[in-house]
Amino acid sequence: MAPRLQGRFEALDGWRGVCALLVAAYHFNPAAHSMIGPLLRNAYIFVDFFFVLSGFVICHTYGDKLRSVADLTPFMIRRFARLYPLHLAILLIYVAIECARWAGGAVDSGRAPFAGSRSVATLLGNLTLTQSVGFFNDLSWNGPAWSISVEFWTYVAFALLVLAAGRFRVPVFAAVAVGALVALFATGVSTLNVTADFGLLRCLAGFFLGALVRIFLIGRAAVDHGASSAASSRQATLIEAATLVGALAFVTFAGDGRWSIAAPIVFAGVVAVFAHGRGLMSRGLASPPLVMLGALSYAVYMIHALGVYALTTLAKLVEQRTGAPLTERFVEHGNEYVIMSLPNAWAMDLATLMFLAGTLVAAMLLRRFVELPGQTFVLFALLGRPAARAPVDAPLVSRT
Repeated sequence: MAPRLQGRFEALDGWRGVCALLVAAYHFNPAAHSMIGPLLRNAYIFVDFFFVLSGFVICHTYGDKLRSVADLTPFMIRRFARLYPLHLAILLIYVAIECARWAGGAVDSGRAPFAGSRSVATLLGNLTLTQSVGFFNDLSWNGPAWSISVEFWTYVAFALLVLAAGRFRVPVFAAVAVGALVALFATGVSTLNVTADFGLLRCLAGFFLGALVRIFLIGRAAVDHGASSAASSRQATLIEAATLVGALAFVTFAGDGRWSIAAPIVFAGVVAVFAHGRGLMSRGLASPPLVMLGALSYAVYMIHALGVYALTTLAKLVEQRTGAPLTERFVEHGNEYVIMSLPNAWAMDLATLMFLAGTLVAAMLLRRFVELPGQTFVLFALLGRPAARAPVDAPLVSRT
């Protein structure tokens, strides 16, 4: 019998947690020292790591379990239970904010309550997870949730293709991944940093490349099984180091240019290397703190934009009262944002660290009181069983 890959990919858990924090820091403010270099300025690319990892883990967990049409409903219920409760909870916080603004007659940045990116129409899109599949051109409400929308519908595509493709799964998955990348080029976009407009193509490319990595690693696991453990560990460490340097170099230099569209391919390589978990870097990423960070990554990803909004709103209020310059306008891809900007980079460094610490605390609370209980409730309500009895795969985030 060919050896199987490990059931829990703890090094990839660590990767996921680190990437979630990098995305959160990227969204906070570009005025800190950490943003002077291009790595963090281009951290939106790490969202594509989540898509690739999602395809890898979903294929690992469900690739052999989706055998008939009857398996579709339980699969989608489990995916819905994984994504929706936390998404809904944070969306309702935004709705409460808009209600408070409406009741108080507040108008900031020229936007009336329940208008623009927080209109009733976009609210319906967010409630139905259709806000990023072509109905709207811009981000709305909780911006990072665009990736939740495209990932949910990618789950649907995955399940249907697993059933339809049969033993032709590999060429079909490859056709979807390559087709999505080609389609991105065909749209004329000059960067991978697409969200509500062409984000579904971005997700399809990464997800199905991740699924292909999982399929091909079955054979590779058998090849590696007889290798000397010491030699294998040394070799794995060198490969991991080269992969890490290559991935960071790619993110650093790809920027917003056309080369960024190669991110799903680069991260497929990262997942393929670190899935084995044999090198020293994998052991570090699999340490308890980083594995815990990986468990919190979905909550970190979903709550951090609300934290940015709250802090920026507070900074604007203080700015209005004191006259001290605490915010600035930031333009990205034609969209203008008001961001927090303290008088010097050192102060922003401290603010960034405090923001990330606060985000982690909020993520812990959300996971404990919303995310996990929400999963349990949905699974019990729709499947008639508690979450503990259902096969729970690693929580995944996609997600600018």
